[in-house]
Amino acid sequence: MPAASPTRQPSHPLAWFDEPEGSALLQDEMGLLMPLLVRCTGSRICHVMPTERAARHAQPTLMTIESRLWCSDRGWHEGASEPTPTPSRSAHGADLVIAAHVIGSFDGGRERLAAIHRLVAVGGTAFFTEFYPLSLYRRRWRKSGLKALSLRKLCAMLREVGFEVSVTYALRPRSSLDSSGMLWRHNWRLPSWFPLRAYAIRARKVEPAMTLVGATGAEPLGVPNA
Repeated sequence: MPAASPTRQPSHPLAWFDEPEGSALLQDEMGLLMPLLVRCTGSRICHVMPTERAARHAQPTLMTIESRLWCSDRGWHEGASEPTPTPSRSAHGADLVIAAHVIGSFDGGRERLAAIHRLVAVGGTAFFTEFYPLSLYRRRWRKSGLKALSLRKLCAMLREVGFEVSVTYALRPRSSLDSSGMLWRHNWRLPSWFPLRAYAIRARKVEPAMTLVGATGAEPLGVPNA
């Protein structure tokens, strides 16, 4: 009697971002953030994505010098190259870094965050997007083995490595082609059942002497004040 076929699982949790649902999530998040990204100053940008395909398809901004990296549990990659322990030197000195789901989605986030901090030029900006761990949407991505960090935890980690947290955002990418995405700035409080999928943090790299000490993390999630 032939053995039953096993249930299909992605080869690695991060492979979820190459599937239609994960790929659409990344594209929609970038679309929601684009009005904020194009207002950032400078000429050097670095995309840090969860897979090679995601890095290849990352939406360009107005900055002219662009690097595209992706992370795995084996290290840092540029294109189809073999992994390296640290990002390519050519990506350092970025005025803007966009790190999409590469800190909380799998183990080793602290080391990757420290490496991203080194990528950013002093005074430069970094945007981080991560899953909102309390949303019911977690039922979709947790099946693949992906993980999530709370907003408060990631804010604390950012401050530990030397970032100054500027603004936090709630993200709700589209759920279908007929729906529209939404973005809320800071001071939002949302119940866990709300169809929120992710959050974003904008942070700035400051001089070591300017790093905040003893910060207590982000304010609670909340809806915009009336």
